[in-house]
Amino acid sequence: MNWLTITGVLGFLAALLTGAGEFLLLYSPEFNHGPANDFANFLQPSANDLHRGFYLSAIGAPFYIAGYWHIVGMLKLQRHWHGWLLFAVAVFGFMCGVVWLVSNAYQGLLVQTINGIPEAAKSISTAKGSLLTDLKQLQTTFYDLSAPLLTVIRFAIIASSVIFTVYVLRGRTHYPRWFGLFPPLVWILAVFSTLVFLPRLAVVIVPAALNVAHAGFFLVSTLFAWRVSVASQ
Repeated sequence: MNWLTITGVLGFLAALLTGAGEFLLLYSPEFNHGPANDFANFLQPSANDLHRGFYLSAIGAPFYIAGYWHIVGMLKLQRHWHGWLLFAVAVFGFMCGVVWLVSNAYQGLLVQTINGIPEAAKSISTAKGSLLTDLKQLQTTFYDLSAPLLTVIRFAIIASSVIFTVYVLRGRTHYPRWFGLFPPLVWILAVFSTLVFLPRLAVVIVPAALNVAHAGFFLVSTLFAWRVSVASQ
């Protein structure tokens, strides 16, 4: 087993662990994707699930770094500045993604705390109004702080996917050229398409959409890496 296969397996492991954590943080039987329902979704997970989701995500996410280096190696760009640029873009987006993901644990605990406040306590006066008003403002502030990170994540995914597609379609990589039509972005769009075509499945996989998509991508990519390893023996 060569280093391409090992790093591919680590990338796959990262997607599984982080995806399991994200599922615990965001899963709701009545899941509706979109900001309008974000706070309601946080009422579904238990406090224990939020804690477990936080730690699973934090443990699994660092393995993504190995996974992204696997992609660079599969593109045969590990000795070129293009490869380092791709790696930098992917890792930067990944870091923003980790911050956004684990912040959901804090948001979830805050939303559940607000929901559990007795009616009599909600009107307690504070310097800015009432206890309930202050906590809801804090809830909104948390969301507003994390929202821009999603923009960075989307940019990183689009940019890295474009680079990936260009190099694979050119040839001279460890991937067959047709795989250039299936960068991570396409896998992500496929997951979100289940909202329309397979809504029951979407309830389960869309909360962890990016990780589900990366799990599929790394699984296939690792199989190609294994084929390279076998051919070189």
